[in-house]
Amino acid sequence: MKKLTLTTLVALGIATGSTVYAGDAVAKKDVRVASVESGKVELTYFSQGECKVKVNIYDEAGSKVFSEKISNPKSFKKAYDLSKLPVGEYEFEIIDQDNVVSETVRTEIEKPAFLRASVIKEDGEKFSVKVIGEIVDPIAVNIYDKNGGLVYGDFIDINKGFSKVYDMSKSLGKDITFEIVQNGEVLAKTSF
Repeated sequence: MKKLTLTTLVALGIATGSTVYAGDAVAKKDVRVASVESGKVELTYFSQGECKVKVNIYDEAGSKVFSEKISNPKSFKKAYDLSKLPVGEYEFEIIDQDNVVSETVRTEIEKPAFLRASVIKEDGEKFSVKVIGEIVDPIAVNIYDKNGGLVYGDFIDINKGFSKVYDMSKSLGKDITFEIVQNGEVLAKTSF
């Protein structure tokens, strides 16, 4: 009976302590941490009065990967770019003079856009370049002569697939190479 009473008192004390803490936090502050896009996390902090805030970010192993102090904010919204860090869970620890709030978020890798590129020789010296898929970053179409010299360069900045015909009848030779590139990655390279 003595053990049951002690256990009940301890449980009641924990519940009361949590309620007081939560009540104070809701009345004075509002802190939210959320993933907003691939590798990006947004922290929203609202306070009724000015204070100093410290933000610490920890990786899954508990190692601190980032820390900063923000002085005298009443409220702020700030984005943190974690895209250069490994995919995983990160703990945001927000400390002010009244509370320590910890929130865990998981970063994900955005699926790369599917792209397919091709070059087809049409009638005479006309060539059709086709790119199929969602284009996230601009596409460069480079056309080289037989010695590797750039004859023509085109930069296409749209967000969906395209088809474009290049008339090479005025070029300085018959042996040409088309190279379709996005962010330094060659999507297609075809010689004629």
